[in-house]
Amino acid sequence: MSRSVRIVAVLVLSGLAGGCASLSGPTSLSNTSAPLQTPSFEPPHDASMGQVVLSVPAVTVSAPRAAGIGDLSQTVRSQLTSALASCRNFLVADRESLPEIAQEHQLSESGSVAPGEQAVPGQLIGARYLVKVDVTELEERSLGKSGGGLIEIGKLMGVLDLFGLSDKAKLASDVVKAADPKLGVGSETIDGLVGMELRVVDLDTGVVVATTRAQASLRRENSKTVLGIGGLSTSSDAFSKSVIGHATRAAAEQAVIKLHEAMRGVVARAASPNPTAVARKAP
Repeated sequence: MSRSVRIVAVLVLSGLAGGCASLSGPTSLSNTSAPLQTPSFEPPHDASMGQVVLSVPAVTVSAPRAAGIGDLSQTVRSQLTSALASCRNFLVADRESLPEIAQEHQLSESGSVAPGEQAVPGQLIGARYLVKVDVTELEERSLGKSGGGLIEIGKLMGVLDLFGLSDKAKLASDVVKAADPKLGVGSETIDGLVGMELRVVDLDTGVVVATTRAQASLRRENSKTVLGIGGLSTSSDAFSKSVIGHATRAAAEQAVIKLHEAMRGVVARAASPNPTAVARKAP
């Protein structure tokens, strides 16, 4: 075995030994996700519809929550509010910010704010409709895994021993063989499904004037390179959570499109004479 080959072998073995210095846990080398193909969102608009003031209260989550999702209610509320606000036919009354708004009003009234810069109390816009949301479907699953080649590095060290290693290289080789590391490449398909029910409530009458349903399903292919040490292996599932996150946003955007279509009918009915109401007033 030439000197240059021995030097390379020692460097490789030393690097592997360094990575195996702590055998208490696994080491993940990489986790690569293919670009997630999300549907494009173009906020709907109808010039004849005018502007409708909506308010989105806390979102209900009746579907079982996936572990690690976090505060899904707040996430859906934020995503739906942002999508609604991007539509020029909707004005969103943000009641979640009322404490901060009240604080600014108090500062203005205290005289602490420069003249002409004060927030003016009593100017809040009242919401006409309430959008109630219930997340009824939340599913995250692996549709299949496929494994590539598995390299048993410990056995490769045994082959190098045949060429005659120096004492330091032999020591490094023994450490690597004891750890028995394995290097593998695989792929996994993650599917995320989110569904939500929406009801629009007239705040004057308390009547549900429109209902709709939105659903989004996204899929991602992931490739992973994993280093297993001492019989342990690692695989990060952080990418699967991102699939659910993107599916939630896609469902919220689809909900806005469907809400816009439903509210066009509500606005049109509100602008036209109501035969039922007239009949009730007749003697």
